[in-house]
Amino acid sequence: MQDAKGKHLEADENHSAQKAPTTSHAPEAKLIPMSHAPGAKLISDAGCMSAADSGESAPDAPAPDSADTLPPDAFAKQAAHRNATFVALAFLVLALVIINVGGGMLGAWQLPKSSQLEGRDYIDMSKVSNLHSIRKGYFQSAADSFCADYVPARDDVLLANAELQRSIIKTARLPFGYDMYPSFYQSDRVICENLKAIYPLPLKKTEYDDDYWRRISDALEALVANTDADINWRLALAERAEMTVSAPTHDLVANSADYYYMQEMLSKSVPSQFELVDLHIGDALEYARLYYRTDHHMQVLGSIDAIGRIMKSLGREPFDFGEGYVAFDGQSFGSNARVALCDYYWDNITDVDCPHSNLKITCNGNKADYHGIDRLWYDDGSSYRKKSRFASVSFHNKHYKLIEFENGNQPESAGTLLLIGDSYTDNCGRLFAQHYHTTYELDPRYYDGSLKEFINSHDIDDVVIFSSTEALDYESAQACFAS
Repeated sequence: MQDAKGKHLEADENHSAQKAPTTSHAPEAKLIPMSHAPGAKLISDAGCMSAADSGESAPDAPAPDSADTLPPDAFAKQAAHRNATFVALAFLVLALVIINVGGGMLGAWQLPKSSQLEGRDYIDMSKVSNLHSIRKGYFQSAADSFCADYVPARDDVLLANAELQRSIIKTARLPFGYDMYPSFYQSDRVICENLKAIYPLPLKKTEYDDDYWRRISDALEALVANTDADINWRLALAERAEMTVSAPTHDLVANSADYYYMQEMLSKSVPSQFELVDLHIGDALEYARLYYRTDHHMQVLGSIDAIGRIMKSLGREPFDFGEGYVAFDGQSFGSNARVALCDYYWDNITDVDCPHSNLKITCNGNKADYHGIDRLWYDDGSSYRKKSRFASVSFHNKHYKLIEFENGNQPESAGTLLLIGDSYTDNCGRLFAQHYHTTYELDPRYYDGSLKEFINSHDIDDVVIFSSTEALDYESAQACFAS
């Protein structure tokens, strides 16, 4: 959710690489902040000279106004209340720890470790179940977070709260005839009734400062330096929902960083060896067909459309995947639905009904097989289906640094492709591989080697970077480019 400089959970929704200092990837679900009373300002006496030290007589202190002073035992009562709260939290945390540990030893129920709804891991009990947290003074804040994470039926409470707020918003917008409205108060996700979709608000151009583009430029300059001059370089920017001009949300934010702006800035930032591929989709209904309606990733139809454009820019004929498609049998809610805390709309995952028996697949050096629509791509056969209806809509090559495809139907003269990407290439590698004898799919956020050395040692013909700009701004990705 994700987003600029890593604002979106992907999020693509599920990557853990460390980004260069930027604004943030915000948590998957935004809760309405509670207001806090301003704290008392503490003033130190360390640098103050007393009247006695200065040789002057101290003025008589004014008599305290009894109406403004607290009762003599007020501070003692406050301290007692704080101590009682501390003790109660300690006992509650201890009870949860005992239940969790005891349940685990008996093979029974244990506390959940994460929320698919919020797209984040809960605070680990090791943060609060130790003396270190007490000595360092963060026990109470950690215990507060711990207890909040493990509120019974937390997901249901969040959804119910958001639905209550939505009911008020929907009633208020009726006299004006609006078909778009925020998913809850202060939410940056917008429900679009006419498209049956949930889109994020666009980001402003100010979210992408000069340093952001300079970092990307430096990384790409370092990548192309001292590589084969005959390599064909392409960069294709995915049209995320917050930047598409086609979405009805585009006009809700003035001076937004839309796809046109991002392409313009990239054209000024990338080395001359690169050719930009335009993946803009000009129609709202077409965008809703090619991209998920509740997520920022592409449907397989969108991936095929993008691959066709990229192949044409390389002078290659796009592979004919046919007209047959299969669908994942169930409702899937993407990151936008999760951040919106809304289950009004969902997606059905689709895949091309195309055999991949011609592909020999290696993941991180280990032989792998393709398992089809109801399995994780290239996984060992474990089921993709999740118990939670808020499972991601996208198939993820999570933690796959490098995937190699060898196409038995293509001769060696068909060449070698290096596909550099992020979650947008999750369902693309096998599709790109139909055009080449050998295809390498590499995620620079996880690959711990030198990308330049990889290119020079693998006889690469074409290099395609197909991703979001945020992926190029990861600290680990930039180290991969520069080494």
